Amino acid sequence: MFHRFRTTVCWLLMTLLTMSAANAADVSPEMMKFFENEVRPLLAEHCWSCHGEKEQKGDLRLDTRGHILLG
Repeated sequence: MFHRFRTTVCWLLMTLLTMSAANAADVSPEMMKFFENEVRPLLAEHCWSCHGEKEQKGDLRLDTRGHILLG
């Protein structure tokens, strides 16, 4: 059950980040603040242990914006 929640959260976050990537130049300070305060902590808590710098299950790395956009 917990794995399903983590997977859902990660996919939602990746979708949001990918959608906003097209308008990366238009990122407002409010959006950056939201990402830093709300999204990054969720990624750190629920995703980076399996998809971070040291380990990339399924060749998916989520610890940098560039890696998130690569998918």
